[in-house]
Amino acid sequence: DGDISFDIKVNVEAYLNEQETKYELTEPENLEKLQTMVSKKIKTAIEHALFILQKKYNVDVVGFVDILHKRNPALWKEVEKDWDKIYPDVKFNVAVKSVIKRSGLSSKPIHPR
Repeated sequence: DGDISFDIKVNVEAYLNEQETKYELTEPENLEKLQTMVSKKIKTAIEHALFILQKKYNVDVVGFVDILHKRNPALWKEVEKDWDKIYPDVKFNVAVKSVIKRSGLSSKPIHPR
């Protein structure tokens, strides 16, 4: 369709050493909910940062131009002269997967509520 897009895939691994919540994070369904929430927060933060850099400042501090040049030299040759005009309309597809390890987590919340 002529649009340039980049897929950004982020894998997060975090360790949970203690909790101060009423939720039993040793329960798989609660841990999955937390992982989903963490993934959504990180995705939103990345999308917001990209939006500000792209739309407000029109800067490519991440180096997407270098990735395009390296991975698709023919397309880069086509858009090179107009990159400053094209970049603000580049699409970013952000996907985040979070895995939370329960290292050191006891079976009960520290402060039951």
